[in-house]
This record gives sequence, structure tokens and C-alpha cells, in this order.
Amino acid sequence: MLEPSAGTGLLAIFAEQGGASLALNELAETRAGLLSHLFAGAAVTRHDAAHIHDHLDPAIRPSVVLMNPPF
Repeated sequence: MLEPSAGTGLLAIFAEQGGASLALNELAETRAGLLSHLFAGAAVTRHDAAHIHDHLDPAIRPSVVLMNPPF
């Protein structure tokens, strides 16, 4: 599951509980650090979500993208 603008992980927690592999992206340094702490097994990146397709590791091929509006 890819969340391109994960914030503090309030949506990602449901995917994790459902057994999904997580790829989380958050531009803000503090929130990205929180995500790394809360989701130790997840890939956490800090890219501009508008351009995530340009920076996402090709090995990450999500079958689900979770986004909170207005994205």
C-alpha cells in the first residue's frame, strides 16, 4: 500500500492492521520521523507527493494507493 502523503499515519494504521506492506511518503521532516518510528518495517520517503511517480523505487509496485482528499 502506498500512501503518498502519509502525515502522521492515521490512515496507514488500518492498512497495517489488515496485513498490507507499507510504502509511506511524507514531505515534512518531523512527520516522516514519526512514521519511521511508528512503522519500523515500512519504507518511508520524503518526496513531494505531486511527483512521487518520478521518485518511487521501481521495486515498490503498490496494488493500492491510499490518499486523503484533496489529492
